[in-house]
Amino acid sequence: MRRTPLLILLMLTGIFVFATQFVTLSASPAYLLPGNNVKLIASVLSTSDVKSVVLKMTYDSSTVTLYNPTISGKNYVWDYTPTEISDFEAQAEVSFNSTASKEISNVATFTTDIPAVSVNSTIVYIPFITNATQTWKTKIKNIGSKPLNFTTSSTPQALEVSPSNGTLPPQQEETFTITNNAFLLPGDIHILDAYVNTNDPRSDMKKLLLIRVIEGPDGLDVSPVSVSHTNVSVGSDISFSFSIFYNGITLENVTVTWNTPKEKRIFYFASDKTHFSSRLRLNYPGTYKLSSITIRYVYKNNRKTLVLTPNITVNAFTSPKDMDLSINKNSVGVNITSCSTPTLHVEDEKVNEFLNLTHVSSSTWSATYNYLKVNGPVAFYATFDDVDYVISKTFNRYIVNSRMWNLAFSDEDRVTIQEDTFPSTAMVVLFSKSLNEKNYYEGYQAFTHVSDTITLVSDKTPLEDLTYHLRFDLSMVNGLFDHLRIYKLENGKWVTDSATLTVQEWGMARFNEKSGTYVIGISPDVQSSSKPIITSFMIMPRKSRGGNVRFFLSVSKDCYYRLEIYDMRSKIVEMQTGEAIGNLNNLLYTLNTSLLPGGLYVAVVGVGSQSNVITNSTSRSFAIVK
Repeated sequence: MRRTPLLILLMLTGIFVFATQFVTLSASPAYLLPGNNVKLIASVLSTSDVKSVVLKMTYDSSTVTLYNPTISGKNYVWDYTPTEISDFEAQAEVSFNSTASKEISNVATFTTDIPAVSVNSTIVYIPFITNATQTWKTKIKNIGSKPLNFTTSSTPQALEVSPSNGTLPPQQEETFTITNNAFLLPGDIHILDAYVNTNDPRSDMKKLLLIRVIEGPDGLDVSPVSVSHTNVSVGSDISFSFSIFYNGITLENVTVTWNTPKEKRIFYFASDKTHFSSRLRLNYPGTYKLSSITIRYVYKNNRKTLVLTPNITVNAFTSPKDMDLSINKNSVGVNITSCSTPTLHVEDEKVNEFLNLTHVSSSTWSATYNYLKVNGPVAFYATFDDVDYVISKTFNRYIVNSRMWNLAFSDEDRVTIQEDTFPSTAMVVLFSKSLNEKNYYEGYQAFTHVSDTITLVSDKTPLEDLTYHLRFDLSMVNGLFDHLRIYKLENGKWVTDSATLTVQEWGMARFNEKSGTYVIGISPDVQSSSKPIITSFMIMPRKSRGGNVRFFLSVSKDCYYRLEIYDMRSKIVEMQTGEAIGNLNNLLYTLNTSLLPGGLYVAVVGVGSQSNVITNSTSRSFAIVK
């Protein structure tokens, strides 16, 4: 019996509804690569009258018919593996036993013409957390037939992936560089993931893992360095600080190196803490660069070194503006010289505020601040509307008791306080500054400062002298060590201090005194005489290992000299004559020791007003080590 179509029956009975399609076709997956399998499933409402089901598929200009599906309940399933790159359309055709009519399904589509990503994910395990830059490389490939667009991401945002985005042509590769820029605290295990996100339409292929980095729990990590200011006037000091976090290691020592316009300055820190801070005095105009932080530590019985290069720069400018501090037992006076109106800011423990300034004269401003009686620094910053740099000055407070103290006020300068120097616990304030002017006057005698000044104020009178260690400028001394003096500030005037000054030729001077303001200066005074006097004769180095040895001579007035160098057999091995200029450090001779045997040598120099008359002489010994 011929089957009456369902739609006609509904119309005849007066019921107008849309009939359910007898057969539906689906393709899964809808996006695939050539050579992969796609399932085409025709689902029917009833199988009781179904005679057969076939699948007709078209792509490009070709047609494929598939027979003999696998039957599972009401589903007729074909497995098909396309080998071509194309867009495919398929329809199922159902034949019945009771009628010659056929049912046609909807059109199901799938395609092999897609962008497709291939990734080899990497897992990296790093038990030791460190600031050392860690970099890895990994690749993706577009194994599809259309351009692959990609972007990258990380969770947490700790891994930097380069390139971060792009488009990859078919069958091409892209190499990613993954850098770990994370600041991770040792003591925990950290998981860092980097992903690539693409327009690959295949299921679960839009976001793929590039690399997983598992770090910890051991390690050593250094926080970013903090610098108080990066543009300051000459004579200012800046603070810098950082922290070291570690787990599973023993910290041995920490050094920080600054490259200044004239020299390297190295700061040495004790290893019994985690936070490190100090101050740098900017005595010369130019650029100051924090070039390295070196950390030496022990990990699993092995000594290791971590060197960081922050590359932080600070610029110092010569300025007509100035700021000076006058330290008292309970307060500090601030004096600012500026033609424009300054703003003054103070930082003292929890105090962080602006100070009111009094306009003393057309270019002078002043303020007074009562500092807290606690340990730590007090910093003053002056800013101006007409320039983009600051002037900064800092002094330090120490609560000292009966034990010995080494109070540092720069990277090398310090004051040593012996045990029981004060009758009871005392507040000691240290303030150091560089002198902008070169010459100061004591009566009718001029002197040139060669060190920073140091001011020490205490609320208790010391019972004994303190030991001051001041670094001086070797280039300004120029070998005239005999002319170095201690100068003390009394009633606004610099006078010669009677304390004994001990000088090291590498640029450090030491003297013992109590409270006050002191500076190391070089005085040009020489013994008055009609005959030339040798004021200094130096040999550098005193112990040579095959290099050059230089001989320096300072005299009271212009004269003639004769230099003779003897070996231990009293044989003259070198001789030099010439003229020396008064009150200067004269380089007489440079001796090449590579041609001389090792041993002890003696250099004798004589001077006189005439070339053939010696009226004053001296000698120094030196050694050649082979």
